[in-house]
Amino acid sequence: MKISLFILIAFFLTCHSNLFAQPYYKLLKDGRNWVYTQMASNEEPPVHIVLAFALSMQGDTLIQGNYYKKIYQRTLKGNPGSTAIHNPKEILNTYLYALMREDTIARKVYILPFKDTVSMCHPTEHLLYDFSLLQGDTLNECVLKNIYDDWLSYVPQVDSIRPLTYLGLKTRAFFTKGVFVNYGDLADSPGLLLEGYGYEQHGLINYGRNGPLVEFQYFCEGDSLDCELLSAVKEPPEIPQSLFAVSPNPTRDILNIQIDPGFQNETDLQVYLLNAFGNVTLHTNWNTLQELQVDVSNIPDGVYFLNVYGKRGSDVKKIVIAH
Repeated sequence: MKISLFILIAFFLTCHSNLFAQPYYKLLKDGRNWVYTQMASNEEPPVHIVLAFALSMQGDTLIQGNYYKKIYQRTLKGNPGSTAIHNPKEILNTYLYALMREDTIARKVYILPFKDTVSMCHPTEHLLYDFSLLQGDTLNECVLKNIYDDWLSYVPQVDSIRPLTYLGLKTRAFFTKGVFVNYGDLADSPGLLLEGYGYEQHGLINYGRNGPLVEFQYFCEGDSLDCELLSAVKEPPEIPQSLFAVSPNPTRDILNIQIDPGFQNETDLQVYLLNAFGNVTLHTNWNTLQELQVDVSNIPDGVYFLNVYGKRGSDVKKIVIAH
């Protein structure tokens, strides 16, 4: 019995020491852009574009000791009824899509969805990718939600892991099998999950089969000019360091939020109150035309993080609620 236990422990340590001897390819980097199109839902096959957008990584925020990368969705100018993305690719509007954090030691990537985030596995923070898996392991829940179906005779797992250079990026490719096409006659097929990138066929996010038909078009790493994502709106040259002020703090019932004068022209700020676990406990829109009052009388005592996001910046402040 002791010999068998020793063999099992030795096998476990050998497998995991081999894993962590491999380099880890980081996913969350500023200047990364994945461009998508939403297709018309009444066509077979779908060919006409109804919406084009980019998911762009830019900037960080600190929540409860963890750094999160900001993921923005940038709506791109389109040609109604077209089969191609409009050129030049003009950014019409931008809003915060999600926050993501990466544990480079554990080799896991987490996502915290925000407004209008579709096809997420949970409305709160959850594991998006698990790149610590070994050959033969079952894929994590969020990936399974998008590539597994009840009619499959198997549960998708990691078939093999190999080094790969993809689109000029060094990565580790997790070979698997499942449903990787999100429209038409569904069938299982081989697919790749790429460390430091996402899905080979779907990019950063697999929008799945339960929402609007979204197709991944291409990936670009660089600034907006490098990736030909041109802003249709001239940005003011100077952005204040603090977006808002809040009082009283601590509070028992009402939070008063005052916008910095430099952000008075913002018409659609997003306000989120997160608890210590990163879960969203309150969300509201704010047009900045007047002071915002937020009722927190029904929220339990504790330390919270008030996040305000706009097109030109974001800010976060620690809030204490004590009834």
